[in-house]
Amino acid sequence: MERNNSKQVLLSVIGIAVLVVAIIGVSFAFFSYSRTGTNTNTIETGSIYMNFAETNSISLTNQFPMNDSEATSGLTGANQSMTFTVTGYSTGANAIPYTVYAVAPNPLDTPSGKTRFPNSQISIFLSSKPAGATSSVTTPTPVTNAVDSNPGMILATHSIAAGTPVNNPQTDSYTLKMFVNDTVRISDTDTSVTWNDVSLATTYCASDRVVTNNTYTSGCKLYLNNSTVTEAADSDSTSAHTYLTTYDKMYYSLKVKVVGQIANSAS
Repeated sequence: MERNNSKQVLLSVIGIAVLVVAIIGVSFAFFSYSRTGTNTNTIETGSIYMNFAETNSISLTNQFPMNDSEATSGLTGANQSMTFTVTGYSTGANAIPYTVYAVAPNPLDTPSGKTRFPNSQISIFLSSKPAGATSSVTTPTPVTNAVDSNPGMILATHSIAAGTPVNNPQTDSYTLKMFVNDTVRISDTDTSVTWNDVSLATTYCASDRVVTNNTYTSGCKLYLNNSTVTEAADSDSTSAHTYLTTYDKMYYSLKVKVVGQIANSAS
């Protein structure tokens, strides 16, 4: 009898334990909830675009040196100036600053048999630029050595405005002019004599060809003073020719480069 009672008690205890375990197991998974919200949180980049285009190039041949005033009022014919544009948009909150450089080709593309002009004898200037652009070469400025180094000589700085729409891009137009300035040495025997020297006007002759009404004619261009030029026939100037013969073989070229960049914010 006592043994049967013991079995019943043991079975009861086991049953209660199983029931407790079952209840505890159910309680772990009694409630579960999951839901994804309907509002989408996003980050999207703005649209940016920039393009540099050259509509023509400078191609000056048979050129004589000229002073700043002659260059500013002249160089109006075909191939005597270069027009280029910078076009872009930035639909975001950031403007796109850009810099326009003059750079010498690397390696310098001087043709065989030619000698490159020294930078000091070449001048450049922007005869037109867009409103808001900053430039230190709106008047004739000698090309500095910076044109031969990276990134080059700065011609202008400007920016594509923030919020510029895709369907109405900003277009900035520039006109560049380049010429041989009158610091050129014309004598092959006297290194002190330059094209604009007026004290030795009857002794030195710059070239065998001169410009008359924009047409090249035979003769020799001599400066009598800073404003008056006379043209002498070859027979009159032959004995005065200490003309720098290498001038006929001088050459210079440069290219325009545009760099635009939105800088990362400092952290």
